[in-house]
Amino acid sequence: MPAMATSPSSQDGAFLQFPKDFLWGVSTAAHQVEGGNDNQWSDWEKAGRIRSHDQCGKACDWWNSTEVDFDLAQNLGINSLRLSVEWSRIEPQENCFQESETATCAVFDCEGLYQKQTQSC
Repeated sequence: MPAMATSPSSQDGAFLQFPKDFLWGVSTAAHQVEGGNDNQWSDWEKAGRIRSHDQCGKACDWWNSTEVDFDLAQNLGINSLRLSVEWSRIEPQENCFQESETATCAVFDCEGLYQKQTQSC
């Protein structure tokens, strides 16, 4: 729960009240934050199909710095976090699953988020 459960109204300066169990949330898109993806979207970028020629590349390397982001979310009062995980990381080839990557996902949900009292949706 955020430290402040009210928000100023944009119209008259009055404060809006939110229920105590209100979910303050943020979300991520795997390709934009994980970095190091090898998927159809990264192929599209490498083929020069982005007008600005931007490529995700390492992005913000979320996959290797999740605890920092979980801490930041907690410090901001975020109590709901929608995560996406790049499927090509879990199943890099058809019917070939990476157990280490699957285990990492389980750690995110069970340990990292639970200990910080953040819900994943």
